[in-house]
Amino acid sequence: MKKKPLLALLAVLLLSAALLNGCAGGNSSKQSANAQQQAAQVQQNTQAANLTEKETQKELQDKTKEAEQSNQQSNKQEENNANNAAVQVANTNTSSVSSSKKSSGKTVSLWITKDFGKSSLLKKEIILEKNWTVFDVLQSSAQLETAQGGGFITGINGLTAESGQKKAWMYYVNGIFANVGVLDYLPHLGDVIWWDYHKWESMSTFPAVIGSYPEPFLHGYKGKVKTTTILSLSENQELADKLKQVLKAKGVASVQCQDLAKNQSLTRTGPTIVLGEWKKLRQIKSLSELNAAYSKTGTCVHFTGKGLEIINSSNKVAKTLTKSAGAIVATGDGNGDEKPLWLVVGIDEAGLKQAVNILAGHPEKIKSCYQAAVSGGKVLSLPVQ
Repeated sequence: MKKKPLLALLAVLLLSAALLNGCAGGNSSKQSANAQQQAAQVQQNTQAANLTEKETQKELQDKTKEAEQSNQQSNKQEENNANNAAVQVANTNTSSVSSSKKSSGKTVSLWITKDFGKSSLLKKEIILEKNWTVFDVLQSSAQLETAQGGGFITGINGLTAESGQKKAWMYYVNGIFANVGVLDYLPHLGDVIWWDYHKWESMSTFPAVIGSYPEPFLHGYKGKVKTTTILSLSENQELADKLKQVLKAKGVASVQCQDLAKNQSLTRTGPTIVLGEWKKLRQIKSLSELNAAYSKTGTCVHFTGKGLEIINSSNKVAKTLTKSAGAIVATGDGNGDEKPLWLVVGIDEAGLKQAVNILAGHPEKIKSCYQAAVSGGKVLSLPVQ
């Protein structure tokens, strides 16, 4: 870079000297011509140097630009590689999730409660593996204590009856008391497997409970789904139709309404719901006899001329509801009854409508209830303690 001013200065000095010699007349024309040639040569060299410098600068700029472009391309390639890697990871994760969902097959609901469903200890969905039994489903999510070769559950998560206590673990499938051991029941898609720890000293059994609603109407028992029948007298046909539409909306495949007056013997071919006011229903012999056997049916209610008696777990009358009250209760012919009988009954019209409205609009209020009474818009979980 320092050669440029030196060459220019030298050219000026040589040119000046040549001119002075020419003016003084002491130099020959040949010397003058030589001086001019040298000056021209210097100028050419200067121009060449300037050109070389420009070319060098241009070359430098080109190389710098080329390097920048190369870096940009390299960075872009790295970014693309990173994006591709991220996409591959995402695709792998998505594939894994999708594969997991596909391989999960089916699920069942596992509920663990105590005191007739009043205290919830666990509620979760369980992926059902091939050939699993009720025991496997329970063992997948709880610590167990067993007897009789593992076929009898004596403790779940440390909750075990002490010697002399009349308490035990009982299980239901879709609201039906199972008639086989935990090693023998093979759950089906959508089943609600419900374990409850309670005392059994007086009220020996509950063949059916309501707290798994809309079961057993939706998935039945042991994978067998039968037509649900709603029995009512003609004056309650509108409410019966309302309940039918509610069940259909919940996915129940087959629901029919029938005139109770034509089936007073309560012949059942599948889950059956009797709907009506007690003052009319008590005239039907089969229902009157069922009401009188309340201590053996597990319904926890007893209709009388004074109202609706609420029965506690010791089979004693805890209270009596006298106005605008109703009941939603279930029973069956022993354990494992695939055709349980539900009663949706009011002591009067207001009580009946309250009971139907719970099933139609607020089913969450009876979730985990063994049986239920309805009064003043409130649900009383039965049996009371």
